Amino acid sequence: MSTTNIYAKNYPNRRSTIEAEIYKLILFPADNSIAVVKSKQCSPAEHDGFLHVQSGSKKFTGVMLEEGKQL
Repeated sequence: MSTTNIYAKNYPNRRSTIEAEIYKLILFPADNSIAVVKSKQCSPAEHDGFLHVQSGSKKFTGVMLEEGKQL
């Protein structure tokens, strides 16, 4: 006699994989301030090494110092 349960249902795992957010440490030369922003808020600027950071309807130009993931 078989020991498997013929009434048992197998359900697929529908849980999506969660990717860690990537953050950047940005230095803003206009006022020498720093901020930690999400990578998706940044876009390349016209000059090499500079990034545009969008916050609401405003765009700020800065330099990336460090990049990392949330722990």
